[in-house]
Amino acid sequence: ASGATVLVSGEAGIGKTRLAAELVARAGAAGFDVLLGRSIDLVGTELPYQPFVEALRPLGALREARSQLRVFEETLALLARRAAAAPVLLVLEDVHWADTSTLDLLVYLAHNVDDRRLLVLATYRPDEHPSTGRMCRLADGVRRSNAALLLELGPLERDDLIALVGGRAP
Repeated sequence: ASGATVLVSGEAGIGKTRLAAELVARAGAAGFDVLLGRSIDLVGTELPYQPFVEALRPLGALREARSQLRVFEETLALLARRAAAAPVLLVLEDVHWADTSTLDLLVYLAHNVDDRRLLVLATYRPDEHPSTGRMCRLADGVRRSNAALLLELGPLERDDLIALVGGRAP
């Protein structure tokens, strides 16, 4: 049992959500428990841990804790219990809109998934203002874990684009 954290970055419309959806479908077919959470672009407020609350709702609500460390430990324990029964895929989309507490929890999990059947996938836009600096710190924090992969999606090369369009032509 070996866990991992994957950060998928790329500009809007590049295919992050599609890539995550394909992974969700294949993981579900392979017997993974799939948990999904999305960050929301809120105006003027932050909801701490919002994508985690959404993703973990099927496992039971996160209890309000007195300290951030307690929230982190309880989240890891909740995921570890679930991963003991079946491998778990936790997908967090659009974390460029997430609050700092959510990003810190993501880094914490990245440093603690390596001996569990847990795959954490998070998608983000690296150039989304004003979160650019936070996304760099997120990537650096996850990169320092022992079980991380950073995948930067870019535009297709001309020949690949022609092949893709040609494959869809009637």
